Amino acid sequence: MKFNENEVMECRRCGTVALPDVVKAPPPHDRKIVCPSCGFTHGFLAKAKNDRKLEHRPNGQPTPAQLMEIKQIDYCEICLRPKERLGRKGYFEVHHISRTPSDHSIGNLLLVCKACHQFIHYLQTYLNDHMNDEAGGGNVNIE
Repeated sequence: MKFNENEVMECRRCGTVALPDVVKAPPPHDRKIVCPSCGFTHGFLAKAKNDRKLEHRPNGQPTPAQLMEIKQIDYCEICLRPKERLGRKGYFEVHHISRTPSDHSIGNLLLVCKACHQFIHYLQTYLNDHMNDEAGGGNVNIE
């Protein structure tokens, strides 16, 4: 059942018809709808989509959607696959070219699909961390 905080509703417990109280709720919810008479919780309101995305971004790192807007692109910068071809659950991720996660400059960020992002980190880990220079390994930098 969808709840609207601005609509009069009837309490399922006490039968009071009134505007519900909206109070802070514990995570993962944002707010809950409560009967003003008996305190019965009728349901929860989700956080706005933008709030959910931005609350997990440390130190101002742009979200994939923000990076798409800044760079004016809608495709993976590695395989060039457009967003429509990523599938039903496909999405973009932000990759830091240098291994410095605190450097959020646009020149250091790539918009990549999940498959390419996993492949980049696999190559970096395998070639940099598991092969030494004598075996032909080197420092892999994806640019």
